[in-house]
Formats: sequence, C-alpha cells, structure tokens
Amino acid sequence: MMMVMMMMMMMMIIIIIIIIIIICDALDTEMTDKWCTHMPKPKYEEEDVTVLWNRAVHTDREVTAIGHI
Repeated sequence: MMMVMMMMMMMMIIIIIIIIIIICDALDTEMTDKWCTHMPKPKYEEEDVTVLWNRAVHTDREVTAIGHI
C-alpha cells in the first residue's frame, strides 16, 4: 500500500514538472538546466499575461513573494 502511494506521488510530481515545462515553453520563457542558479526576470509580459517573480502584489491586502533562498 505504501509503495503504491509513493509511486503515485512520483507520477504526480513528474506530471507537474511536464506541465510547468509546457507552460514555460508556450510563453517562450528562458529555462536553464541549473534551476538553483537561475534568476528569472522580475516581470515578464506577453499580450494579456503578466508573470511576476519576487515582487509584492498589492490587492485589497499585500501579498509578499518569498523570493530565492
């Protein structure tokens, strides 16, 4: 039972990674092999899509990004 759950978790992680890669590729986002040293642009805009990295977003309350560790 535990082994089946671990396999399902691994499959879900792989699927999530594939989805992230597909989204980044569709938005023509630069990707590197070394994710731990990659510094994305703080703001990326493409037509009606805006992606913000490591920035505070002001709504009815402030949402603060954690940023790189």
